[in-house]
Amino acid sequence: MVLFFLVVTTVLFFSSYYVYSRGMTALEGSAYTRLFGWIFWILVATFLTGQIMERGEPSVAGRIVTWTGSLWLAVFLYLFLFVVVVDAGRAIHHFLPFFPARLIAGISNGYLLFFTAIVLAAGITVYGFINARNPRITRLTIHSAKEIPGISRLKIVMVSDVHIGAMTGNRRVKKMIDDIIRLKPDLVIFAGDLVDHNPRFLVSGDIGRHFLRLAPPMGTYAIAGNHEFIGHAEVSIGYMSQHGVKYVRDTVIDLGNGILLAGRDDREKMLFRKSP
Repeated sequence: MVLFFLVVTTVLFFSSYYVYSRGMTALEGSAYTRLFGWIFWILVATFLTGQIMERGEPSVAGRIVTWTGSLWLAVFLYLFLFVVVVDAGRAIHHFLPFFPARLIAGISNGYLLFFTAIVLAAGITVYGFINARNPRITRLTIHSAKEIPGISRLKIVMVSDVHIGAMTGNRRVKKMIDDIIRLKPDLVIFAGDLVDHNPRFLVSGDIGRHFLRLAPPMGTYAIAGNHEFIGHAEVSIGYMSQHGVKYVRDTVIDLGNGILLAGRDDREKMLFRKSP
């Protein structure tokens, strides 16, 4: 875990400095350079602080910092990609000049680039946030030659990466469970990362009560993803198991009528194994 944290922090610092330096260059000579610097590094610190606070006891302050830092990370990702594309375009044009002069003039305008990057990154993040809050249901029909006695059609609902925690609480989970119930499935499967790395949010919010409303004829099953193991997997698994979710851990379960359900723990779980 220590090595993992050091690698992530190092990568974040150097990529942040790269974006910061390009932003300062774009605003060179402007009265806003100092303001940009303060805001930029405060947001970087907010993400790191939020990751630490998220591992503690749930609190309003912790949620605010976590939300701010997590949204910033999304914005930062698109800022980073924007800067890389612009720099790559400049490098290519230096050796193979083929861009129109008007486009080059735009790329050379620091203010224009700066505000274009901010608007694009913020816009994509907002779109992604709205999309995440309103997940779409994708329907797939799979035909099989295998005959199941007494069953001509099997409806399975599969959900992954719910990440119940500081950013996904009671309201979103309730809506998800409502959506699943409306589909009237025979079997419900949660394909990893049902719980985020700190199960305290799950337990303190009594979020498991929503899963008790699920009653598919063939049961509700889940596997543990890497985020469960980053935190306290046994706590998350134990709590959800008490609320109607059966975990399939490196085994195969016979659901009857010749239907077998196989599940594996995340293969990288040993990286996050807690010391006794």
